[in-house]
Amino acid sequence: NAWRNAPDYRNGEEYSAVDTIITIDLSQSMTFSRISQVVKAAQNYTDRIAIVTFNNSAVTRQGLTGDK
Repeated sequence: NAWRNAPDYRNGEEYSAVDTIITIDLSQSMTFSRISQVVKAAQNYTDRIAIVTFNNSAVTRQGLTGDK
């Protein structure tokens, strides 16, 4: 399990920023409520994120940024 070997930043271990790409399914199977949950979760990231949506094809909605 990768989490067992993860650094414990509460004890002053060095922190490395992580770039994350969030992909959001916009097909008919995704309800507005589900998409809202994904957006809410993305707002909790402190590192850089990018947002890509997909249905029939992928579209970059937001390139990597640290802005909220």
